[in-house]
Amino acid sequence: MLKLNEQSQNNITIVSLEGFIDAFSCQKFEESFGHLMEKNNYKLIVDLSRVDYMSSVGAGIFIAVHCIAAENKGTIILVNPKPKIREIFEVLGMSKMLSFTDNISNALKIIEEHTPAHS
Repeated sequence: MLKLNEQSQNNITIVSLEGFIDAFSCQKFEESFGHLMEKNNYKLIVDLSRVDYMSSVGAGIFIAVHCIAAENKGTIILVNPKPKIREIFEVLGMSKMLSFTDNISNALKIIEEHTPAHS
């Protein structure tokens, strides 16, 4: 089972995930990110600290979200994945294309530093 919780802070959406990202939860997972994209939420922080398992399908969804966000001048930062989750990204060669950090505060700083100021 996968639990999702989202909140917004300074036009940045923080998604906290808990549980398993597997064949049973991938549809819910993909739909949730689809709804965020439909609402033009392209600056995403995803807290993975409480995700215990992720299949390669789940990793693929992160790549799709990354690509859509990047096309819309956004970004996705993955926060504190457990070593076995991080290893999935590395084995699939995705760790170089995705951004990782240890906590949400760092992720917020990274996004704010890379967001151009409005004139």
